[in-house]
Amino acid sequence: MKLFNIIFAIVALLVPGIEKGHAQQSFYNITNARYLDSVTADFICAADSMVYPASYKMKSLKKELPVIGVLNSFFDSTFEVDQVSDKLKKIRYAKVSKTETEIGLIKVIDININGSYLHAKVTLDCIGNSVIRKKCILSSHTEARCGLYGNRIPDFKLFKTFVVPKLQFLIKVIDYSEIIATSFLQNNLVKVAEIYKDYRFNIPSDKAKKDDWINNILYNQYNSDKACCYSYVQAPKDFVALIKNGQIALICDLLYSPNYLYAVNAMEAMIYLANENKLVINDTIRAKMESLKLEKSTMTVQRSFDTFKIVRWYNELKTTDNQVIQKYRAGIN
Repeated sequence: MKLFNIIFAIVALLVPGIEKGHAQQSFYNITNARYLDSVTADFICAADSMVYPASYKMKSLKKELPVIGVLNSFFDSTFEVDQVSDKLKKIRYAKVSKTETEIGLIKVIDININGSYLHAKVTLDCIGNSVIRKKCILSSHTEARCGLYGNRIPDFKLFKTFVVPKLQFLIKVIDYSEIIATSFLQNNLVKVAEIYKDYRFNIPSDKAKKDDWINNILYNQYNSDKACCYSYVQAPKDFVALIKNGQIALICDLLYSPNYLYAVNAMEAMIYLANENKLVINDTIRAKMESLKLEKSTMTVQRSFDTFKIVRWYNELKTTDNQVIQKYRAGIN
């Protein structure tokens, strides 16, 4: 019967004339529930059994419904940046905070929603009014554990019985500690690439293999989680790999990346390549570099293993071309 329900939900999504909203809800519900079943089945609790909260307050749970509704809105493929504030106003019984950070052309919107039971951390990577990547980390204030004193894990019972039946996006569990959902909207990226002609988007393929390292680099420039951090002493591994593999043309393209850190890394790689007589920096490239150094954009700098600071543009780093060259020499040799 479960297999039939899954097949029916998939067919309903494809066949005209069947109500899409119900079909989509059935698909996500069935898929997520089966997935959580497999996760909990794989979790070994040794000699103890899994202990979940004995009960939940239904009045408090009902207050979480607007939170789930807003999360569903965020993961709708038609959702746009100018809808964020209005959607968040629908949440009345949870604490909501929102911050915005610009990393070049990309605006990163971080949203924290803290309800009686649910906590959601949402990241929207945006260009213009289009969302190009979405990420949501879900957790609960209740927990499960192995026996009375064993390891704590997310309250999968709460998610399966109350949250999952209402979600309209797919989830996965990371290390038995986080419930996460991500979405990369390639169509939106293609759309904004037609608008912002001063940038080179190098749109990643959605058909590439997971071990396609060049495609991963192209994808990660649209992932704000990968926008950290600049280092004075260590050349970024991706750009060292590009240099070693002769991907000089791609490095030159990345100078015009929508992601400020990627553009900065490309600039420094090009400074090193020019010093090694592997690249000629013409007037056009030099003008772009000088413009990049003065562009106001947030960049996180790693000063030591656990020390970071925020700078607002490249010139605030006060680094020299010689320091950049030595950094790349150390990384390549």
